[in-house]
Amino acid sequence: MNHTMEEPREYKRNLPHIQPEEGIFFITFRLKDSLPLSVIERLKKNAQKREIDEYKTKENFNKIDKSLKHFEDFIEFDEHIDQAGFGPTHLKNSKVATIVANTIHYLDGKDFKLICYCIMPNHVHLIIYKTRRILFRILQSLKRHTARESNNILSSKGSFWQKESYDRLIRDRNDLAEKIEYTINNPVKAGLVDDWRDWKFTYCKDEFLEY
Repeated sequence: MNHTMEEPREYKRNLPHIQPEEGIFFITFRLKDSLPLSVIERLKKNAQKREIDEYKTKENFNKIDKSLKHFEDFIEFDEHIDQAGFGPTHLKNSKVATIVANTIHYLDGKDFKLICYCIMPNHVHLIIYKTRRILFRILQSLKRHTARESNNILSSKGSFWQKESYDRLIRDRNDLAEKIEYTINNPVKAGLVDDWRDWKFTYCKDEFLEY
């Protein structure tokens, strides 16, 4: 795999339009059809309503911190997928989760530097920095490989991951600390374990635990 930066560091989709070379990114991707359409539509409506309400209360809408607004929307979204009450939960399978974990570690030092991750039953939280390719290409490679290997284990075919991902540029040290805590404590918040260290597929590099 060629890991050199051959494409411009700005692009479209749901990822940040500009990818700073030294940027740190909080990323979430989930299994295909892990949320019902009715929930997705309700979350979209809630996000749109929040945007309208903020527009009404702000003199200059362009100055609204949209990243904060989007993370509020994300938390509501994540609470739904944490319930894992709809759709596949293939990542409960230890062999499948191991494929995802091994792939992330393999890409560490090649496509990015890894800070932490948490592999939940139907989604993955990941924090990375010093990306060597645009995020879309990194996630495309990660998803393609893990989907193929996971489908082999599950004796299944078709789409494994949801096409789009949630991605947020981390702003500062405090923001990073918040996102690390959010990531590693996701199994605790979901009621799966009492201590994040008891969740087999949570990982954080030692130097970042002090955050």
